Amino acid sequence: MDVEGIFKRRVSRDVPANTNSNFSDPRVLKIPRSVENRQPKMDYVSVETSFLKRWRQRWLVLDETAICIFENEQDFRLSKSPIRIVLTNGIRKIYASSKDPRMILIETDVEPLKLLFATHDKAQLWKVDICNNSY
Repeated sequence: MDVEGIFKRRVSRDVPANTNSNFSDPRVLKIPRSVENRQPKMDYVSVETSFLKRWRQRWLVLDETAICIFENEQDFRLSKSPIRIVLTNGIRKIYASSKDPRMILIETDVEPLKLLFATHDKAQLWKVDICNNSY
């Protein structure tokens, strides 16, 4: 008998019959679709910081650990360094602006960040995603 046949028989004996079908073949690791297709959340947004004191359209990227702000989408695609990085564990508070429902304000350990989105719905979705860190 070949080694592969022995391995299959040994694993099938050790794995309970009621296990998830993802583990039926020990040679195949099936990643759940939600993790497999996970991509950073990205969009254009207007950004105002205490340093600039004016609004600029920037490319915003949210991944599992940080919010990265790039000059434009091309800079992100070319793997250039971001203009600013805000670590998600450094966010103290995030809330909607009373001035404009399309704006969210982020208080960080370093300096506040104001983000203005195209619509109120988009701002709310980003706010939830940043808070939950699930996108």
